[in-house]
Amino acid sequence: MTSTESNARALARIIEHGAQSTLSEQPSFYDVLCGERGEFRLDHKTCFNGQVYAHFLDPNKYWNGANWTLWTQRIDDAAAENASILHNNWVVGLPAKTQRIQKAGLVYFDPKFEICLYNYSRQERRMLFQMRGEI
Repeated sequence: MTSTESNARALARIIEHGAQSTLSEQPSFYDVLCGERGEFRLDHKTCFNGQVYAHFLDPNKYWNGANWTLWTQRIDDAAAENASILHNNWVVGLPAKTQRIQKAGLVYFDPKFEICLYNYSRQERRMLFQMRGEI
């Protein structure tokens, strides 16, 4: 995949916008691509700012790690089975990230025994790390 000049300009504007903000970089993506008041929105999930189209991913399939309920309350509900990806962001440090995915039952490799855990259910993967006192 190659970047176009308009994509590179949009990314530069996002970086510039984010550098002036006290918030995380996430609002800068929306403000640059969709307009600070949403004036570039085409529909509920697509924006066009005159140079770049932005299409938002379905948050039910592409979970953001900032929302703790997706990690704690919703990890066992039916929506979890339909998730395509779960960002392990908004937690600082590898140990904290590792513990969070172990608690959620989303670790598919056991480094202690060097085995893949794909044939285990989420509950079985979680129990494995709990029994060993790792979470």
